[in-house]
Order: sequence, then C-alpha cells, then structure tokens
Amino acid sequence: MSFYTALTGLNAASKELSVTANNIANSSTTGFKKSTVSFGDIFASSPLQQSSTAVGQGVAIKDVNQQFTQGFIEFSSNVLDLAITGDGFFPLRTSDGADVYTRSGIFMLDQQNRVVNDAGQLLQAVPVDSAGRADFSRATGSLTIPPMTSGQAAITSNVDLAINLPSTANVPAAFNINDPNTFNESTSMRVFDDAGNERTLSLYYRLDQAPNGVDGGIWEVHAYLDGEPLTGTAAGGGAVANPATLTFDNAGAVTSGAFDFGDALGGALNVDLTASSELDAPFDLVSQSVDGQGEGELLGLDINDQGLVSASYSNGTQVALGKIVLANFDVPTNLRQLGDSTFVATADSGDARIAEAGSSGFGTIRAGALERSNVDLTEELVSMINSQRKFQANAKAIETNSTLAQTIINLRS
Repeated sequence: MSFYTALTGLNAASKELSVTANNIANSSTTGFKKSTVSFGDIFASSPLQQSSTAVGQGVAIKDVNQQFTQGFIEFSSNVLDLAITGDGFFPLRTSDGADVYTRSGIFMLDQQNRVVNDAGQLLQAVPVDSAGRADFSRATGSLTIPPMTSGQAAITSNVDLAINLPSTANVPAAFNINDPNTFNESTSMRVFDDAGNERTLSLYYRLDQAPNGVDGGIWEVHAYLDGEPLTGTAAGGGAVANPATLTFDNAGAVTSGAFDFGDALGGALNVDLTASSELDAPFDLVSQSVDGQGEGELLGLDINDQGLVSASYSNGTQVALGKIVLANFDVPTNLRQLGDSTFVATADSGDARIAEAGSSGFGTIRAGALERSNVDLTEELVSMINSQRKFQANAKAIETNSTLAQTIINLRS
C-alpha cells in the first residue's frame, strides 16, 4: 500500500503545482482571483482493528477555492472601466439569457450602445427615477447609453427681448432685407421647431415714424425665419401680422410690444419686447431669453460610487440612465468558475443577492479604474518551491518502496 500512499502524495503535489501555475499565469488578468488547494488525509480502518496500529493511506484533494481578497486598484482614462472596492460582483447576462458574475470591470459599448464586456455579456442595471433613486421593484436589464437625447426636444414658445432703440434714429427707405440701409437695427437668435430642429429667427427694426415730442416712435418689426419672411396662423386665426408694430410713449416706454407670431415653428410663438426702451442712446441688446431646446449629442458620462450613471448632452440636459447594481452570495468561494474571470452561482454558493453599491454587505463602484489580480507572485513562487519539494519527497518514497520490493524479490533467488 505504501506505493499508493506515495502516489496520492505525487498527485496532490502535482495538483498544487497546477493551481500555482494557473495563479502565476493570471497574475496580470483583470479581476482574477487566485485559487488555493485544500487537502485531507485518507485514513481507513476496520471496526476490529486497533486504532493505535492503524496507518494512514495518503492524501486527498478536498477543494480548490478562489480567494476573494481585494486586488490592487489601477486607474484608467476610460469611464466605463469599473472597479469594485469591497464585496460584490458585477451581474452580467449572456446572449442566451444566463446570469453570470464577475469582478472584471472592463466594459465598452456595442453596436446597440449597450454596455458589455469583451465577451459581449450585458452589464445589468436597474431603472431610476428623476431623483436618481433605484427602482428595485423592476427587473434588472441591460444598461444603454444613447448617443443622442430622445424625446428631450422642446419647441420655442417664448422669446423675451429687452433692447434700446435710439430715439434720434432716422426713417429709412422702404424695407428690403437685402439692403442694410432700409432698416435701423436687427437681432438674431436660435430657436427650435416642434421636431427639435434648430432654426434662426431674425428680427429687423425699421423706424416708421419718428418721435414728435408728444408721442414716441413707431417701429416696424420684420420677422424672418431662416432667411425667409415668417408666415403662419395667429392664435386667434388669420395670418400673422408681419411686420409687427412696436410703439413707444413720449418717455420712451413701450406701449405695444407683445406679438403673436403664430405657428411658424409648429406651435404658438410669442415675442415680447415690452421691456424695451426708446432713449437717446445707441442701440443696445439689454437681455434676451429664448426657451426650447433641440436634441443633444452625448458629451460625457459620470458614474458615482453608488453606480448611478448620468449622461451629459450638448443641449445642456443631464439624464440619469440607470444604476449599476452589485451581486453577492452567502458563500462566494463556492461559485463555479467559467473562464474570462466570470462565475456562476451553485447550490453551495446560494442565490445571488442584488443590491445597490454601498449598501450593507456590498462595496462601492469606482469609475475609471480596474481591479487587478490579487495574485502575489512572491507568495506563489514560494508555494511552487514547496510543492516541488513535496513532489520530490513523494517520488523518493516510491523509489524507496521500489528498492524494498526488489530486495524481497531477490530473496527468492
């Protein structure tokens, strides 16, 4: 039996060397967790055998378990590189709908703008409300980063202008947009139609009647949209009055300056010049306020420690897209490895518990960072030397048993 006892030692040392070699090979693998081997002695005796004379029969491999200690955090310039500080795993969903888990946070966008890892597995998140609070009453789903805002466009309905028109201006010739000498001043602004398209609204101011000491001036306001005369239906029906008439009193205050420019943009457009003035001073644009916005292009992402993903768009909007959640298990060391630093739940590990990052029993998420392998090369090299010594010692035991057997065989000759 001593041959087989030493053979179990050889097998155990070989297994330990294999585990150590795998740890060393993955020392640079993002999110990799080193493994250790647990051994148990083999001891068998019959009920009638004296325990004091029983001899062990070797060693058996009990478990190969991952050690989920924290790996070193390495920073990167990619906001979709994510690292977990503390306990937990990123939940992923494969193309066939299976749930897997990982500590490797190398993520990117696929062709559908979904956040995936390099194996195409979808990072899971939960929806959030307007305040960024996670809605755990709804199932987790893939996290999508839209390159453009959707449904965020708003039509321009109100244009508020405060200008000063000089009271000493001269009355020019009949208005002609192509002749700057036929109008006194002009302003232009960006507006948005009902489809979110950016348009240019230009207002040209022409003095029609100069102040006479009793009444203020009367000005024509010619409205042009993208270089064409603004047309449309006013709110009360009928065609829009273009040009509109802006009037002042003798003190230079507006007496009539609120205009309905109708549905030129697809909805009611109101231009308010009532805060304007007609004073003995140069033309001045005092203030301008225009509502509405178009669709925006993605400018950047922000992911906070609790996993809230917020996108900033060129139209000035910020949208909370979802919250990345974490998974944890009763016994993480009993997870089954699948390769690519991913794991799947087993009966021994327990079912995944999904929660918000930073909650009790779960770590936090760091964007623009990756967790490196927790392999300590110095420790692994020492372990390799130790395993080699065990292998040599067991091999020597087999050699000694072989010599003894040969001696016994030689007795017959």
